Amino acid sequence: MCSDRISSNIQNRAGSLNKKSVRIRRERRIKRRLARFLVILSILIPVAISFGAIRSYADPSASVTAENKYYKSIVVMPGDTLQEIAELNLSPEYSSSEEYMEEVRQMNHLDFDYNIHTGEYLLVPYYR
Repeated sequence: MCSDRISSNIQNRAGSLNKKSVRIRRERRIKRRLARFLVILSILIPVAISFGAIRSYADPSASVTAENKYYKSIVVMPGDTLQEIAELNLSPEYSSSEEYMEEVRQMNHLDFDYNIHTGEYLLVPYYR
């Protein structure tokens, strides 16, 4: 009788240890899953925020033009002035011929007096 009692007591302990170890393993598994979820979430939130910040929005008030800016090289002929060249190549994208002349001056590294010489090559912008 005593041995049956000891045997059943050992089985109960083994059963309770087995149940306890199963519960501990389940809790550890849940903790690992929670930790994995939190790591993934901590990565995804900044990525989602950065995509939202990078995304650009079209400004409906901005005017959209299908015009492209091009450049061509021209040879300065006798009697040509930068003012005449500006008037020949001026387009609505420029507010004035002075604005166009200033761009040509900067592109070609001309002096502030806009002096050009016969036979010189100038790079001039135009829109198409």
